[in-house]
Amino acid sequence: MRTLVHVAMRCFAVCAEFERDVIRERMKAGITDARPRGKAHGRPRATANDAAQMRALAQQGFSQAAIARHLGLWRTSVRRVLMQQEGTCKEEVLQDAVCVFAEPAKCEANQMMPLEQQVCSYELAKRLEELGVRQESVFWWVDRKLTYTGGLASHAQLQGGLAAFTVAELGEMLPDDITIPSKNGKPHPHWLRFGRYRGAGNRFWCAYPGGTARTNLEERAHTEADARAKLLIYVLEHHLLSATGLRS
Repeated sequence: MRTLVHVAMRCFAVCAEFERDVIRERMKAGITDARPRGKAHGRPRATANDAAQMRALAQQGFSQAAIARHLGLWRTSVRRVLMQQEGTCKEEVLQDAVCVFAEPAKCEANQMMPLEQQVCSYELAKRLEELGVRQESVFWWVDRKLTYTGGLASHAQLQGGLAAFTVAELGEMLPDDITIPSKNGKPHPHWLRFGRYRGAGNRFWCAYPGGTARTNLEERAHTEADARAKLLIYVLEHHLLSATGLRS
């Protein structure tokens, strides 16, 4: 009886190994067929824009896990980009030390994303303030000029300033899902999605795409912060969300 059990187990092991080999061959064939057509596969790679947002969020004190969740990337990608930045800074320090004893050299600085593109515009910030959104941010619009307060916003608000919400702050205020009734009256959940299109113009989008409800709440803008701010304004204006219920 024991011999029969061993034979059966070996047969099962051979069948499992054969099935695994077939799956591996099919996967390789699919990747080989999709690569000439430009189909992306594997983990999503961080772009130059993602790297700039990683550095900005890291300077604001966000953890690597929070940055990865916010950008929809792997934590290892965030760690690699930040470590590359630290390595670049160390190399620049060494180059500066060498320049003290050598001839002056021309150094090229990497172009960073302007701070104005990392927060919502003045017009959208004003509309959010009119809708009753709590004015709490590390950046403020004061006389249409962007000001960093480091969380101490009392003097900025007294000067008539408006909270210039960042991408991360707007992402915290937007709920992960929202319930919208369809034409037949049944509620359907819509999950928050965001991304960007290729090309110029309003290439950033933020939406609550909805399954069978045939509704797609989508807003586009030139920057990701403006796209998120527009979507937040839409849900507040249509009473799909209350300003007092926003996460902070």
